[in-house]
Amino acid sequence: MAEHDLTHDADPDVALDWFGHPIHADGGLLAEPVPCPYCGTTFRRAALLDAHLGEAHHYRRTGGQTRAVSVRLERWVRGLVFLPLWFVLPLNAALTTILYLAWGADLTMFSLDSQLPVLKTWIVRLSILPSVLLMSWRVVDKRV
Repeated sequence: MAEHDLTHDADPDVALDWFGHPIHADGGLLAEPVPCPYCGTTFRRAALLDAHLGEAHHYRRTGGQTRAVSVRLERWVRGLVFLPLWFVLPLNAALTTILYLAWGADLTMFSLDSQLPVLKTWIVRLSILPSVLLMSWRVVDKRV
């Protein structure tokens, strides 16, 4: 079993720290060797392993980006919980007031003709939902 990237001699970007441990030129420590899943050749750097997989085994990594986007979106939504109430409540009240002033004459709960005024009514009614969700989340989640 050949070892491609195990010693600091095989990688020109590697130096030694005070204790003799190999480090990269950017100061990062080398990772533990990871074997190739097909032939068992070990690598310390992901770029070299990816190149080996592509050249020797004709393997191409696909996907991976959708998870990163969903993780970022989940973290962003989770971060909204920590917005202060003094920011959310006035902003939410202003949004509701603007919607009411824009559509106040058209609002109705029931209509046999056009459903657009009913839809506008529900949009105005649900415009206060961010404040309700934030306050109820703070009741449920004790960390906030």
